[in-house]
Amino acid sequence: MLPKTVAQQLKMNKAVNAEYYEHVTLYFSDIVGFTNISASSSPLQVVVLLNQLYQVFDSTLDHYDVYKVETIGDAYMVVSGLPNSCRYKERMFGCSAVAGVVGNKMPRYCLFGDTVNTASRMESNGLPNRIHVSETTNDLLLRLGGFVTERRGVIDVKGKGAMETYWLLDTERPLRSTNDRKGLPDVTGNSLVLDVRDLEYKEDSPQVVY
Repeated sequence: MLPKTVAQQLKMNKAVNAEYYEHVTLYFSDIVGFTNISASSSPLQVVVLLNQLYQVFDSTLDHYDVYKVETIGDAYMVVSGLPNSCRYKERMFGCSAVAGVVGNKMPRYCLFGDTVNTASRMESNGLPNRIHVSETTNDLLLRLGGFVTERRGVIDVKGKGAMETYWLLDTERPLRSTNDRKGLPDVTGNSLVLDVRDLEYKEDSPQVVY
């Protein structure tokens, strides 16, 4: 997956220089128990599960100023503030990152920097059904208003040391999402209400991504 502007430059055999973005916010998600789910399911069932879940995520992205960077297995990564700077600059006071294209065959648009590492650590040190945020993100949310957070406390983060982190609990802001969720997994409750053993693979199924 490449940003449109980057893809156009590559198609014209132009060099794509890495760019520095001063204010970005990153999000990582992961499926709890995915290894066990994969071990007890067929590969096709896992593909259908991930595809249906990512349809929920993807259908929401168009309503927000975010860019989907990539998915790796059950990991889902999005960013706000690049490749186009956020239209509402007063809302973006996140940390910096560098974005660039890596590789010639199947080039990838990758992000680098301490912000990426911090966001990844928030995910890996999180808990099921919780949104784990850094102190910087918590400050941003409080500055924006309309968000409810809770102090988790100081935790030891690999490669970062002791960090003060928070849970994002709720928001008073209106959620922007698609109306039609028919056929998609319910991820709004305390758990994913979808048993991969109940999924059926069909040869002509439009929901299966190869």
